[in-house]
Amino acid sequence: MLLLLLACAPTPVDPDAWPLVGCESRHRPAWGHALVFGEEHRIEHDGTELAVRVLRPASQGAPGCWPALVLVPPGFDEGLPEADSVDSQALAQSGVVVVTFDPRGRGLSEGQEQHGGPDQQDDLAAVLAWTAARADVDPRRVHLRSRSLGIVLATGALFRHPELDPAGLLDIEGPARLPEELEYAPEQTRDTFYRISSGAEWWELRSPDLSLPSFRGHYRRVQAAEDHALGGYMGHAQTLLNAAELGMASEVDLNGVSRPIWSYEQVEDEVLQGRVKHDDLRAMELLIELLRE
Repeated sequence: MLLLLLACAPTPVDPDAWPLVGCESRHRPAWGHALVFGEEHRIEHDGTELAVRVLRPASQGAPGCWPALVLVPPGFDEGLPEADSVDSQALAQSGVVVVTFDPRGRGLSEGQEQHGGPDQQDDLAAVLAWTAARADVDPRRVHLRSRSLGIVLATGALFRHPELDPAGLLDIEGPARLPEELEYAPEQTRDTFYRISSGAEWWELRSPDLSLPSFRGHYRRVQAAEDHALGGYMGHAQTLLNAAELGMASEVDLNGVSRPIWSYEQVEDEVLQGRVKHDDLRAMELLIELLRE
């Protein structure tokens, strides 16, 4: 059952604030059937109001304290609809605060679309800081899940705001180095990027291979043999795994397998068979495992 709660006035958020103390959760998420509450919020960052939607488990008696997961929208998509997915509902039922948001210029958020640029990266930073400061969230157990181009927002936010301290990042088949990897993408995708891009600096600001090394938490890559956007190319997975390994990440793995350094052939050996769709159970199990740490 889902109960909806509304918050009307926008909440100002400092994207560089991360609580040093907070509640301490010993909950280990597992498939469950808890009652779920839905919340609608407006948070204000840099004069722009962002729409945020939250699914949270209902507490029995005392206020709850839960791990949290911020879902980063893929591509140039809106983020709020992710709260309506079956996997989001299942995660909230298992004891996880699930947070979704519309980056500026999309859906119910104010501002101008920036195609994953710095202002939208800052939007995610504000959402992360707001999530960690919630009274029902353990700030040591805040995680992100990005799919596809969402890795640009995720790594960009963490690079631009080093005070943020999420515990884990689950990256589902995100690109590493644009525009080089567009060579392997469908023609329509290449045309879209070439139309909206504007020089070397534009690409550099959207380069996960440059921003991921600053991430200090557990980087987990989910990769299938048939990539959703780049076909059989695995170079982007290899690049990001090694960028995290050589950077500041506390742990790095591909589909749950760790190595000190990754060759292209080793990546091919450990990928999931077939494709990973948005509701893939294998990806969900890898996410649950990360949240249980």
